[in-house]
Amino acid sequence: MPYKYIYMPSAQSSGDNEYKDTLDQISEIMDKYKELYQIILCGDMNASLHRDNRKRDKIFEEFKNINNLHIPDSYPKKPTFFHHIGKYTSQIDYFLFNEKCIQQIKPSVKIASRHPTNSSDHTLVTANFVMNVKRCTLRPTKIYTRPNWKKCDKSVYKSTIENSLGKTSGQNNIPNNVESRIQKLESALHKAGMKSIPNYRKLKTLKSVGKGIWNSKISQASTEAKSAHKIWKDKTIKNQDAVLEKQNLKNKKHRLRQLQR
Repeated sequence: MPYKYIYMPSAQSSGDNEYKDTLDQISEIMDKYKELYQIILCGDMNASLHRDNRKRDKIFEEFKNINNLHIPDSYPKKPTFFHHIGKYTSQIDYFLFNEKCIQQIKPSVKIASRHPTNSSDHTLVTANFVMNVKRCTLRPTKIYTRPNWKKCDKSVYKSTIENSLGKTSGQNNIPNNVESRIQKLESALHKAGMKSIPNYRKLKTLKSVGKGIWNSKISQASTEAKSAHKIWKDKTIKNQDAVLEKQNLKNKKHRLRQLQR
């Protein structure tokens, strides 16, 4: 299932031409792949199908009609964007399907209420639909671990590099092209690392589930980081002292990064 991520211009009247140009590019992509895939267009459209027909909305509506895109009959009408200081709200996040797609996968769209841990200006919009997914065997991902430089024997590392490069210090032994010189230097650095650092660049297999990808500890840390961000943001908006909240946010994010590594 291929994905295409596109940023929709958000500037006001000055960005209308750029907005229309972006929709034209999306139309070309959809036309290219419509025979191969079921196309679902979703995300922050920076325009609304449920508003007062301002110019940007009309451009989006025209794009939707030209490309035979629809929203399901039961599509909810509810704000999805909330201005950060409460000036206004609007519904600008959508899931769009063609008619055949709606008949086949029967999508059901829901717009979530605002949640205290959600620090975004947008609320969550989800779509549930029926899909036939072919089962396949997940291939394990293999990576080279980061060298532990704290355990590096610096004298061995330095002498190994000097010995490796010293053998080619003569003018006749120096490679003629830059690429060969870089390869020679890279080889010397790896050789020094293997001699001076235990388990240098050890090959590790990542599991598709569990600690290697995502688990309950990471999920909890993510929630705490979002909550800390909201508390800090609320205080800064009100011009209140948020030094402690800033430090707490920094600690929560640091903990999350530790668990994700």
